[in-house]
Amino acid sequence: MTTAEILSTSIAFLALMISSITAYFTLLARFQGNILPRRRVILTQIETIPYLGLECEFVNDGAKPGLIEDLSIDMMDETGKPTTFLPFYFKEIFNIADNYSIRDYIQFTGQSLSKLQRYKCFVFFRPSGSDFKPNPGITSITTNFCLSIEKNKWKRSIVGISMDLKEDNIKEWVSPNGKPQLIPSIEIRQNRQIFLGKSRR
Repeated sequence: MTTAEILSTSIAFLALMISSITAYFTLLARFQGNILPRRRVILTQIETIPYLGLECEFVNDGAKPGLIEDLSIDMMDETGKPTTFLPFYFKEIFNIADNYSIRDYIQFTGQSLSKLQRYKCFVFFRPSGSDFKPNPGITSITTNFCLSIEKNKWKRSIVGISMDLKEDNIKEWVSPNGKPQLIPSIEIRQNRQIFLGKSRR
């Protein structure tokens, strides 16, 4: 093989490598949306209706932008009976010492994420049924997120939340005039920081 042939082959191989990398980042790399609940659980009321506010971190570790189209949470007490909550509002900052009106909340319609983006906010969920009656005791929260409503593409967050609800917490929560409460909680299943550390590698 002559020098010219070697050079031509090398250039062709390099061009193939570049085109493969370009194809990966433009066509093959997918949106990798995820949601990671944080250890800040708010029990509050919006227009006298009990809401559960959950600080969430929306994560996209993919090279393409995309949309987390919908959310839900399942709250399960010690009886093993889950209660489904649906998202209605969100706020970037929430302080339990402040007073808010309905105009201070933004309606939740999904969360768009650019490539490699992370975004934090409080999402406020309302019980899906009208007969909501929480029980005291150890209560877990599982967050679910939907990447495509049309394809029914739902996933469960790898991070769960556990909290200990007291009778006083529940009375305040279901009272139309109750004050917002920040409930101590812990992460279960997988640690959020460990997941984020692995995803950055």
